[in-house]
Amino acid sequence: ISGTYGDMVFENGVASFTLKHGESKTARELPQGLAYTVTETADGDYVCEPSAGVITGTIGETPSTAAFTNTKKDTPPDEPTDSVTVLKRWTLDNGGTAADSVAVTLYRDGQEYERVTLSAANNWTYTWDKLDGGYRWSVEETDIPDGFTVSVMQQDNTFIITNDDKPNEPDDPSKPDDPSKPDRPGSSDKPDQPAQPDGSRLPQTGAVWWPVWLLTAAGAAALGAGLWTHKKKHAE
Repeated sequence: ISGTYGDMVFENGVASFTLKHGESKTARELPQGLAYTVTETADGDYVCEPSAGVITGTIGETPSTAAFTNTKKDTPPDEPTDSVTVLKRWTLDNGGTAADSVAVTLYRDGQEYERVTLSAANNWTYTWDKLDGGYRWSVEETDIPDGFTVSVMQQDNTFIITNDDKPNEPDDPSKPDDPSKPDRPGSSDKPDQPAQPDGSRLPQTGAVWWPVWLLTAAGAAALGAGLWTHKKKHAE
């Protein structure tokens, strides 16, 4: 048959259409005794009832119904996946120069998983996608450039690695020479004895003075004799 019968348009005995949940179509005024087959195209995410997805019958005096029930399959939840991003930053406040590239390593539960190179060509960043969410992931810098310190900050699944240039260390001041030991003072020369003044020398303590007293006594006796002689002559 061909033509329109109710809600269906047939061509060479076949009517094709699409139904959504709760929708239906009805073919009216089909010839009685006509055999029919209704087939639903399978959908892998659903289980169809009847399971074969096919209903057959014959048009009679009473209405015929072909009903399909589709139930969505229970699908296991997707395994949790993670993405990890590493971002490289430079702090150049002490005259340092950024390296042309650096290597960073992704670790899975502390074991090396993959190593990549960061540079200006990839904007100093890299992202690992579709990582198994059942593991603990971390990122570290593989080789720290000379003259730099490294710090790692984690924000969710992003690891920010910063290299900060070290200040130039001042040269060690030369050690002062050991002061030479001062010369030991030589023994001072003994001062010369002062010269004795001219004239009479002062007697030294403890010297014998009896000649002086003897002379003094003799002088006094002579003076006494002179006076006595003078008086005697005067008396005469």
